[in-house]
Amino acid sequence: LYVGRFNLDKGLDLIVKAVSRLKYKYDLELVAVGGLPHDPFFNYFMKKIKYSFTRTPFNKMILFYNAADMAVWFWREWRYGGPSIAMLEAMSCNVPVISNTLVHLHNRHLIEMSGFLPKAGDSLYNAISYVIDNIHSFKPRTVVEQHYSWNIIVEKTLRDYYSLWDGAR
Repeated sequence: LYVGRFNLDKGLDLIVKAVSRLKYKYDLELVAVGGLPHDPFFNYFMKKIKYSFTRTPFNKMILFYNAADMAVWFWREWRYGGPSIAMLEAMSCNVPVISNTLVHLHNRHLIEMSGFLPKAGDSLYNAISYVIDNIHSFKPRTVVEQHYSWNIIVEKTLRDYYSLWDGAR
């Protein structure tokens, strides 16, 4: 599963190439969700990806996440910090993630539980193969529950506010 605009920033073209090669080894399909008609490569990817969908309402995305075996993003350039909403939504549905933005989890154990962190020189082909071959060893939902649930976010925010309050006295 790929979620995002149909451009090259998140490596959609690299994902398409990797999946087309992997079809000789595995029974898999790429599903891409989120293209907009004004995206520079919209028409190209709509024709190239058999299961491609335009932007979908957030309340319908759960259908895609629950049907996915994995989610893949490969940022060419990291312009944003932290895990994306789409990545956390996929992980909440216990979908392993292949993304170089997993580095923002800041903990090797959390990264290994969540999916695969491709590094320079690693191909998406190898990363996707690894996740397919080890699909049951990942626990991305546990990572979200323990580090990104609303309760955890509220606790961390309150702790930060209290420390600021105590420091201001």
